[in-house]
Amino acid sequence: MPRKIPLRIAACFLPFLSAVLLNLAWPPHGFTAGIFIGLVPLILLKKLLKVNGIHYFLLTFAGFLVFHLLAGWWMYSSTIAGSLMAHMFNALYMAFVFFLWSKYDNLPFTSSISGFFSLIIFWLSFEMLHLHWELSWPWFHLGNAFSAQPQWIQWYQFTGVLGGSLWVLIVNLFLAYGIVYWVERSKQKAIKAFALGGLFIFFPIIASFLIPQNQLATHKLHVLIVQPDINPRTEKFNGLTQSEQVDQATQLIQENQAATYDLIVLPETFITQAVDEESLHHSPSVSSLIHSVEASSATAIITGVFTTKSAQKASSDRTAIIDADKPYILYNSALLYSDADFQLYHKTQLVPLVEKQPFYGMMKPLQSFIE
Repeated sequence: MPRKIPLRIAACFLPFLSAVLLNLAWPPHGFTAGIFIGLVPLILLKKLLKVNGIHYFLLTFAGFLVFHLLAGWWMYSSTIAGSLMAHMFNALYMAFVFFLWSKYDNLPFTSSISGFFSLIIFWLSFEMLHLHWELSWPWFHLGNAFSAQPQWIQWYQFTGVLGGSLWVLIVNLFLAYGIVYWVERSKQKAIKAFALGGLFIFFPIIASFLIPQNQLATHKLHVLIVQPDINPRTEKFNGLTQSEQVDQATQLIQENQAATYDLIVLPETFITQAVDEESLHHSPSVSSLIHSVEASSATAIITGVFTTKSAQKASSDRTAIIDADKPYILYNSALLYSDADFQLYHKTQLVPLVEKQPFYGMMKPLQSFIE
């Protein structure tokens, strides 16, 4: 009986230890290597302490939720309720993956090898789905933990970020299994697991340094980055008019005309009044920016802008159609003006609820409330 109390304490402690380790590994904290042990406590919770069922799900959910709250606290500056819901749902998805793994690992025909690979398969499937469904929010994908260490992951050019997630899962599993074997006094198995874990940590890093790096171009661009002092919550969309915001930007450009620039860069969605892509030249905001470029030494300008197309002109994008008297599609675009010509790029990964309405058919009754 006395042994159960320490085990219960350990079972409650491990998820929060995992949350702290994952948070420290996430940018900008700088302890990137912590990602290689961040999931170990959650694996030990199942393999060593034998926590199963709904208790395992709730404990892993608590750990992932605390991780999200610690690493994504900055979202509260936008919306407290929205950020809390995003954190809860994302933690729920992750906990469900571990719950599925625990269920599979308990099946009578499951071997240690198949149990090992099942967690990898379940997690990577979750990340792949999370990249492509209506509530996509891939910021917390495991492979993104290395964004502060690009020299470690030059091989992402072949695997993408999911390769990094695979890397993290393999190392965590080997180290966790090594601890389990050590506790169970299977020291030879433990040493092998630790050795493989160490090998998988360093081999991809070494391989990354061996990949030929692209040489920096000899031609350099002189760029003027313009960031007007506009409060995004109180001024951006309802405090200042579009013309006032453009005036601030053009004034900053004019104040720096003494230098020679090849490119002027403005913020994302700088022009918030939707502009028809068929008549960009007729937009007063776009025209003002073009005039400021032509009056300076710069040869090009790139800015964020909301652009529209009539629904009939982009039938392949009907999931993005805004229902109105004249149906249209609204894009979060990047607009480049160079050599008296326009180039447009439409942002493809839109933020759910903020930039797009997920599950449009179901959410349509709430459209006005959401907007």
